[in-house]
Amino acid sequence: EYRNDLASKFNKLADLEIEYLKEKSKEITGSILNTYAQMIKEITAEVKDINDLKNVQAYIESIPMELQKLSEQTTQANEIYKILDDFQVKLDYIQFEQIQFFSGPNQLKFFV
Repeated sequence: EYRNDLASKFNKLADLEIEYLKEKSKEITGSILNTYAQMIKEITAEVKDINDLKNVQAYIESIPMELQKLSEQTTQANEIYKILDDFQVKLDYIQFEQIQFFSGPNQLKFFV
């Protein structure tokens, strides 16, 4: 009985950890996708005067630094996805988000 109780607690702990990783991966991926969307929005903003143009130009110059931050977040998300994949966790949203996730830099290149 002691072994069964211990095994049950271990399984519950493993399930909680998997749920945490699923939520964390969703959170990180959402943050990355939102950042790419915001970058595209800033780059494609309507320019009405020279000050707007200077602001867009300054923002474009800051993009490499932002991409470095996103690269670190992407690495973190990929590590979580690998762990979930190792445990054969099926996620409905993951394929769609990963497609968007990896298309973000390509979309950004189009606008810059």
